[in-house]
Amino acid sequence: KEGTRLNHLDLDSTNVGNEEAEILANSLRNNASLKTLELRENNITEKGYRAFSKLLYDVSSVDNTYLQLQPHSEEYLLA
Repeated sequence: KEGTRLNHLDLDSTNVGNEEAEILANSLRNNASLKTLELRENNITEKGYRAFSKLLYDVSSVDNTYLQLQPHSEEYLLA
């Protein structure tokens, strides 16, 4: 449908790993409509989270990102 925008993407518990996270992050780089991305309970490690770090600092791409992080994994995004 023309004019349809992706506002919310829920990928909780979908077995997303680092490779998929990197592909997803790259595909979202020019997305200006996504407001929420949920990635809880997946197999993403530091490498996968780093792929999202540029998106997290560019609020025009993703306004809210909900990641269920492993202990201390917030450090990966801020490093």
